Amino acid sequence: MTTTGQALQGNIAAQSAVNAVPVTSGFGFAIDEIILIDSERMWVQDIAGNNLIVKRAVDGTTLAAHTS
Repeated sequence: MTTTGQALQGNIAAQSAVNAVPVTSGFGFAIDEIILIDSERMWVQDIAGNNLIVKRAVDGTTLAAHTS
């Protein structure tokens, strides 16, 4: 994993239905990559502006809440 230097732009609840991750800039990410927030890995399925549309808790990680 490599840091993007970006911070979350909002809190993310520990619910699988919450699949939008607000970031500073969507340009620092790519579709089909795996991101790591705290200890939860997420698969980037789409990018909508500055929101990453993700599948939560992949690669055996646990769904968790995250604060900006």
